[in-house]
Amino acid sequence: MHLQGRSVFSKELQVECDCYTHAIRLVKFDDDDTLFLNFWYLGRRNISLRKKLKDVFDVLKGNRMLIEEIVLNKEDVKVLRDYLNEYLADTGDVK
Repeated sequence: MHLQGRSVFSKELQVECDCYTHAIRLVKFDDDDTLFLNFWYLGRRNISLRKKLKDVFDVLKGNRMLIEEIVLNKEDVKVLRDYLNEYLADTGDVK
């Protein structure tokens, strides 16, 4: 879906990982029932540029996979659940 020119959304939720390095963001625009899910990498501190470049090169060569996870505490899971339930209710898809 093309997002150019869109600036108004009806609902947004951003939840950060307990490690403060990752986040997820859910956005629903007023003119569409599509739910957008973004994964954010906020970056680790105190890693040298050389180490970052080596990690990127290893991933590009296929020597290593880059796997990230988002760890949510129980309260954040409840917030996410409530947001998704509200989204389903707004789109008329609750069973």
